[in-house]
Amino acid sequence: ATMQQLLTGKTRLPGFDGEWEEKRLGDISEVIMGQSPSSTYYNRSGKGLPLIQGNADILNRRTIQRVFTTKVTKYGRNGDILMSVRAPVGEISRAVFDVCLGRGVCAIRFPNEFLFHALIYREPEWSRMSKGSTFDSVNSVDVKTFKINLPNEFSEQKAIATILSDMDTEITALTQRRNKTKMIK
Repeated sequence: ATMQQLLTGKTRLPGFDGEWEEKRLGDISEVIMGQSPSSTYYNRSGKGLPLIQGNADILNRRTIQRVFTTKVTKYGRNGDILMSVRAPVGEISRAVFDVCLGRGVCAIRFPNEFLFHALIYREPEWSRMSKGSTFDSVNSVDVKTFKINLPNEFSEQKAIATILSDMDTEITALTQRRNKTKMIK
């Protein structure tokens, strides 16, 4: 409910009254589509960079180290927003270390956390856009032309992102506390 109110402009934070505008993702961010290297370069011994090919390499919206590659075809940076572009399409996560982007994901670079939260909020819309007979997918044009509403003021974007990030942190802490209490019981 908080995401719906803050990420649509229905509820405004005190001190902000500037305009919101609908913009294409490719116009407000850098989008890097993944490209998998040949499997001859893969390893599980930690040589090279972790290869992020899709949701198998994501846990709790964060990248995990499962398969590595010594040949980097597309480079993803620590902090990039990652989105799955193949079945299932549209799932959002965050790179928590530098990675090689495989063909099942793309990286999205934006200067603050607003877009990360906005894309999570809009995840369900990607399934309607995906296409494919064997498995669902979207291409670079689909990603770059996806429209996002956002405040024109950078400071409002940051303020909204801070509130949502703080809420995520509190939810994680409460979940851990609940799990610890269950284990003790």
